[in-house]
Amino acid sequence: MSRLSLLAISLLCISYSILAFSNNEKKTRPPIDPNRIVDIKYGNSNWNTDSSKVDVATLILKDASSKKIVLINLFETGPDESVFRGRFSVSWGSANNLIPEVYIPVQEELKNRKSKALLLEKIKKQEIKRKPFILTRGERGQQVIDVFDTPDQARLAYKNYRQQIRLKKQAEVPEEVISRISLEMAEKMRKEKEEKMRKQKALTAEAERIRLKQLEDQKREENLAAQKKLAAAEKAKRKKQASRLAEEGVQLYLNNNFVDAQKKFEEAVDLDPENKSYYYSYAITLYRNGKDYNKAIVIFQAVEDPRVIQIEKDFYLGMSHFRINDYQNAGEYFRKLKNKKQEPYSSSSAFYEGLSFYAEKKWEPAKQSFQWVLDNSKDPKLDEKAEEYIEKITKIQYYENNKTKQHILSAGGGVQYDSNVLLNSEDPSSATPSGAGDFRGTALASYEYRPIYTDSKEWSLKTSFVTIYSMDSANAAADPTVLSISSPYVMKGKWKEKSYKSEIKAFFDAIYMDSNSSGTRDGILDTYGVYWRNTLIHRPDFFSSYNLKLGQNVSYNTTDEANSDGLQTDFEYNNTWFLNKKKNKALIQESKITYYNAAGVDERYYRLNLSLSYLKPVEWQNLTTISKLAIYYSDYPDHSTGRSDTNFSLSYTASKKLTDTWNLVGIGSYTSNQSTEDSRAYSKFILSSLVTGTWKF
Repeated sequence: MSRLSLLAISLLCISYSILAFSNNEKKTRPPIDPNRIVDIKYGNSNWNTDSSKVDVATLILKDASSKKIVLINLFETGPDESVFRGRFSVSWGSANNLIPEVYIPVQEELKNRKSKALLLEKIKKQEIKRKPFILTRGERGQQVIDVFDTPDQARLAYKNYRQQIRLKKQAEVPEEVISRISLEMAEKMRKEKEEKMRKQKALTAEAERIRLKQLEDQKREENLAAQKKLAAAEKAKRKKQASRLAEEGVQLYLNNNFVDAQKKFEEAVDLDPENKSYYYSYAITLYRNGKDYNKAIVIFQAVEDPRVIQIEKDFYLGMSHFRINDYQNAGEYFRKLKNKKQEPYSSSSAFYEGLSFYAEKKWEPAKQSFQWVLDNSKDPKLDEKAEEYIEKITKIQYYENNKTKQHILSAGGGVQYDSNVLLNSEDPSSATPSGAGDFRGTALASYEYRPIYTDSKEWSLKTSFVTIYSMDSANAAADPTVLSISSPYVMKGKWKEKSYKSEIKAFFDAIYMDSNSSGTRDGILDTYGVYWRNTLIHRPDFFSSYNLKLGQNVSYNTTDEANSDGLQTDFEYNNTWFLNKKKNKALIQESKITYYNAAGVDERYYRLNLSLSYLKPVEWQNLTTISKLAIYYSDYPDHSTGRSDTNFSLSYTASKKLTDTWNLVGIGSYTSNQSTEDSRAYSKFILSSLVTGTWKF
């Protein structure tokens, strides 16, 4: 058998007479089929003698029934892995079952015949304890003997194996759900592992500091004892020399020569160990050199001197812990300094507290710390950095909250009062006013399936449904039902150091109306096309979008000059400016140029849309409000009467988040449309409320 497949079985296969085991004992050991391939694996760090190559070791397998023994060579699964695996298949006469016993010998005892014979004698006398194992099935159904050192290890492994088997039998759970659960568990385990590694590193650093403190205390005590033995003149001379060295160290420090400054302060400490200010300066240079933060912590903590500014010392201690990734201790110092509200240390401490939470992936506490900076700092650059981190965290949270949720379902309903219902209102520009007001109900629903969602790309399939019902049947001809299907693909990344988001979406919309008052809503207009939207973030408080939309309209109830078939092209340019640090106040400018190349000359037009919105929060009921002023001008160059429209509208929207699922929206709007064609001129107001819910799973 080759080493790569069936690993070599030692030539020694010896019948050896040993004491028989009781029948009860035999029954407790699972049998295996010796005529089939069997994998055997075992982990042993002592066998890993050379981390640069694959090591080889030997274990002993004995059949408790026939008393036959085989030596099996195991090969390390990889250099420095310490896990060994072998494979064997032997036929021992007419035996159909093999009751295995596994022994892990001292490898040196297998080097010659004499020691090997002694080893077999030890097995006969039961001087070598057999190892516990579990018998499982591999991925291809092969028998696997998994060997352990203790029964507890084997029991835990077998329990885990049984849990896996039960999981596979849960056929009622879809495979994609199991995959998501596994991903979430893996992510949780990864985070737990990272947290444990950080804590372990922090404990290791703390243990090192204990030793460093012991050495520093011993050194200082020796220097103090030596100083006491000096004559007064010699002591004064050394103090003067230490003072001169400290002054030189200060000048070097001010010139950013921290390496030489550290040497000067260290010499000053040795010459005058009574002066603790030298220790403090020495600690600062240790920190600034960035090579021994742990030692800097030890020296800072040893300094108890009224001349030292405590808040500065605590800041250096926090920063030193932060530099060695000991975020827990760093955070404690930063929180204490933040709460003292003494600048510039408090704002800087709040910022680094946020960075500590950020490094630990504690997103909400990190956002709160950065928000504290925005609310209290007077440093524009620090504010800008805090704002950037809030943006990063918001994106991370959104991504983490949504990456495992492939299905998005939303539904809602509402009521409105329309003072002047537009008849045939699939397009307000083509509608004629009824002159009558009415209460109207709205129902909507949507579903999105999102199989791809990463931090750089998204792809989904969406479908939505919206319908309106007027209370007065006389207005039924104005009630549309709109069905939409779309497939957006989103790419996110960087362009010239600026973040961008690009979405290209194929779409199809169908409008149904009872335009003939027959009591049945029939299809009157289909639109299909592509929508390309691009958002560029110029800076954290300013971004723009550049969009192109191409839509082919197919009309089913218009002909001749009024034929609405045609290609509609929209160019959009929008800007958003945030007006405060919390980004809950914004100014939004939108502009759009439309060319509708309709087949009917009376429907062909150019249009310019302009709007300006102001977003702001309202403390009462925690509302988010948008005030919007919009105007558009339409020109119908080929219209039989030379039609042109000027439309002006003013709206106010207030929304409130009721729960994580439900939202309430209220809208009030006024619209005035002036047209050279009298039948198209109208004015109206609408008051509406809408409740929507969204579920992600």
